[in-house]
Amino acid sequence: MPNSLDREAFEAWATSEDYSLQRRDTGEYRFVSTANAWLGWQAGAAAEREACAKLCDDIDTHCERYDIDRAFNSSVRRAAKAIRDRSAP
Repeated sequence: MPNSLDREAFEAWATSEDYSLQRRDTGEYRFVSTANAWLGWQAGAAAEREACAKLCDDIDTHCERYDIDRAFNSSVRRAAKAIRDRSAP
């Protein structure tokens, strides 16, 4: 489920690209081109968040391998979870 910041960012971009932001009573975008752009935006944002979370996972693995500060390691795990939670439905 996208958060309101995702929607705000998308709509700012869509407006700059002259997409119509008209919506149906259901909340869906009226025009297929806008609806498809929104789906693409969501997929791109989710992929980027996962890439960021994966970087945190890689740091976590590196920290465990070399026995680096456990508090830092725990923070990296929490960061990865928080990033992924933004994409959770």
